[in-house]
Formats: sequence, structure tokens, C-alpha cells
Amino acid sequence: MSDNQQKILLCLISLILAGFASVYFFKSAPGAFPIDDAYIHLTYAKNFASGEGFSFNPGEKSFGSSSPLWVFLLSALVKFLEPHFLVRLVSFFCLWLTLFLSMLIIYQEISHLNSIYKILFSLIPALFLSGSGNFLWISYSGMESGLWTLLCLAVVYFLISEKPSWAGYILLGLTMLCRLEAVLLWALVIFWQVYYLKHRRRIFFGALIALLIPLGFHLWAYFSLGSFFPITRAGKLASNLFNAGFSLRGGFVFLARHLKYLWITQPEVIIILLIVIASWILYLVLEKPKMGGIKTIGVFWLFALGVFIYHSQFFRSTEIITPCHNFRYQVLLFPAIGLGLAYAFQILFIFYKKSWTKLLVGAIIAIILCTGFYRIRLWKELFLNQSIHIFDVHQRTAKWCELALPVSAHIACFDIGSLGFYSGRYVIDLGGLLDPALHRYLEKGAVGEYLKEKKASHYIEMGTPGSERILGVRKDRGRLYELVPIGYFSGQRIREPVLIHSWEMKVFELKWLDDNN
Repeated sequence: MSDNQQKILLCLISLILAGFASVYFFKSAPGAFPIDDAYIHLTYAKNFASGEGFSFNPGEKSFGSSSPLWVFLLSALVKFLEPHFLVRLVSFFCLWLTLFLSMLIIYQEISHLNSIYKILFSLIPALFLSGSGNFLWISYSGMESGLWTLLCLAVVYFLISEKPSWAGYILLGLTMLCRLEAVLLWALVIFWQVYYLKHRRRIFFGALIALLIPLGFHLWAYFSLGSFFPITRAGKLASNLFNAGFSLRGGFVFLARHLKYLWITQPEVIIILLIVIASWILYLVLEKPKMGGIKTIGVFWLFALGVFIYHSQFFRSTEIITPCHNFRYQVLLFPAIGLGLAYAFQILFIFYKKSWTKLLVGAIIAIILCTGFYRIRLWKELFLNQSIHIFDVHQRTAKWCELALPVSAHIACFDIGSLGFYSGRYVIDLGGLLDPALHRYLEKGAVGEYLKEKKASHYIEMGTPGSERILGVRKDRGRLYELVPIGYFSGQRIREPVLIHSWEMKVFELKWLDDNN
């Protein structure tokens, strides 16, 4: 087969893998996502598509989405497709292309092998990713994670090259618009190109084009939305969900929590990491290769590790919810591990040529991949249970508010995604994602004063574990207002590797006391 025919074959294989994984994962899934935050992006997309601007509450501009590109992509189609179908369709294409790109990266890294070996080793990262229930959970969580992963892989594929393409620089700019952590990828790519390539003019203008794409949006956000950066992280800091600042000990705690999570949920990933590290050490010690420089896989690994270190210092949880959203913030480690696994086994397979070694390598690969595929059913069950929870509790509460509360109601809540998308009422965010003014009230524990300022008429309390420990709304009961219970919604408690949801939502009417309203 020619080179192009082999790539077409890889494309078809990746499509089949993505199709089977998606059909299996979505079977019996309700019209809901497993995390409520997905509806924050959808609310922004719906309002933007309706001409209400970049806003969560229609017409009230705010920078409460950490992924503007995801919002713009959804807004282009949300009027024409059912929201859950739209997000899953986009996520499917992102998964398919992610699998394909991971294969192409290995294919180009081992171009010196014959056709059969190139195809076989190229399959490894795609099989690993399509067989990772955790990665599929993240990809179909309704968030931007699948798009983010795809763009990062595309950037290193097109730009860590002797002939970087202009399309690659545009993709780099879009990646920074998807998540700001990609600024680190921009620095890594440009440094690599300056060090290894001679096309200085192309590098300069390419770097400038890539930077201008997110810079243009963030300058517009500064003047139109009142903030250069998304205010989401500041809200989490103010509500004491996360702590920031350089801390070596904090970084090690962050690492230990993630390793513990992996060991509990998918120990084969820890084994793969050890195999990758051991293979590289053996290769470097025994073969003493002439180093041709860091290439695509190396740059991607450096970026994934850089994002992890960044989060360990500036997005480090002080609570029990680390890793956040089942490893969602560290999703790049999954393709990095898949690429590393393929390259490590290529080293063992090629440089240790005895037949028993090759059989051993093949057996280890088969065992690891089969273990991952076995766990898919557990992650599918978790995905279904969490989606059902969102459907039964968050969506039911929001739809009840649409039917039972007056149009003029101002509803305050900590989890606002489903509420904003379904209730049709003005939502007061108590997580600090929409309004920077809330941050000072959170820091001094005076959320009741903020409710007064925002003329809140209703409050939804998250229970078990509750939002009260963060907000302290009840402490102003009897001083500023009374809380009159008018609705209660609960779901079945489920076992989760990381606590994501509250199991109940309590709706209160705020009865303001004399001279306080």
C-alpha cells in the first residue's frame, strides 16, 4: 500500500473505533450530561446565538465561560440541533479526529519501519484512548475537553515539523481561545521552531498570527465584558474551593492525589507510565542513541506535564474533590500516555530483536488494552448514573422553577448550569463565575448582603454535601431574611471515584425582613 492508502486505512480504523465506543457509551443515556457545568457553556451559546451577546443571563454581559471557542462553536448550531445531540455529535467528531491524529503522530515518528509495523504501532494510542472509559467519560462530559485535546494534538502534528503550516499557526491560536493554558503550548512550539528550524520569518509571523487570535478576543472581553481573563477561577478562589501560590509540598500532594485516583480507578495506567519510563531508560543506557532532538511526542509530553504543574500550583484543590471532574483538567495525559506507550513498545520491539521479546511485548500490549476495554462498562455505568442524576435533580429543579416561579424571580444558586439553561429566570451565581462583585462577599462570608444587593427572591441550596459550608446563607436567616421551603428534589446516591454532585436541591423563597429588602 502507498503512504496515502495507509493513512486512509488509519482514518477508517479510527472512525470505526470512535463509532463503536460512542454507540456503546451512549446506549440508554438520558438527555443530560454527567456534570452540570456543561450547561453553563450551552447557556452562553444559546444566548449568543439569540443575539443576547456573550452572556449567561440574557443581555447581561459576563465572562463566565473558560472556553470561548467552545461557546462560539456550539452557538453556530444550537438553533438547528437538539443541544444534547449537538454536543455529542461535535464530541464524536473530536474523538474520531483525536484517535486519527494520535495514529498519524506515531506513523510519522516511526516512518523508518515497514508498512505492517507502522500500522500496528500506530493503532496502539487509538486503541488505548478508545478503550479508556475515563477518557471517553471526559470526551462526552459536555465540556470542551474533547475539542481541547484534538486541537493540542493537531498543533504539535502540524507545527513540530520541518515545514510548519500556516494552518497549524491558526490552530494554535484557536487552541488558546479554547483554553488559556495553551499559551504554554505556544511558547513550547515557538521555542522548538526557533531552536531547530531556519524559517525565522515564517516562525515570527506564524507566532504573531497565533497570538493575535486569542488576544483580539480577550481585548474585546476587557472592554465589553469588564475582564481580560475569565473570572471563573477567581470565583473558586474566593469561595475557598481552591488555593493558589507556589508550594512544593502542595504540588506533591496534588500529584499524590492524582496517582491515588489512577491507582483506584485504572491501575493499568500507572503500569503503563512505569513501562514508558523504564523503556526510555533502557534505550538511553543500552543503545546510547544519537539524540535527534525533541520531536512531536516529546513536545506533547512536555506540554501535558506543564499543564499539570501549572494546575498543581494555581488550581490546586484544598478539598476532597481532586482530581476535578474525574481527571478532566488533566485530560491531555491520556493521549500523552497512549503516544508514550506506542513509542516505548516500538523501542522494545525494534531494538530487542529476539522472538520471545517480541511475543512478550505483544502480550503486554494485549493485556493492558484488554484491561482498559474491560473497565469501559464501569465508566459507562458511572456516566449513565451521573447523567440520570443531573436529569432527575438539576433539570427537574430548573424546569419546576420555570413552571412554578414568577417570571420576575431572581434565583440564587451555587450550581447554575441547568438552572440557567432551563428555568428561563434570572440566575444569581453564588459560585463567583459571573459577577466579580461577589468575590469580596465570599471572602468575608457575607453572601446574605450580596443576595440583598442582587434583590434575590429565591435561593436553591445544594445538599449532601452542601453549598452551605461554602456560602453561609443560613447564618443571615432571622437577621436579613427568612428561608421558606417551597420545593425539594433529590436523586439516588451513587458511588463516584470523585465527588461531583450534590444529591439534593432545596428551593427556598426569601422573605426579606422589614427595612432589609
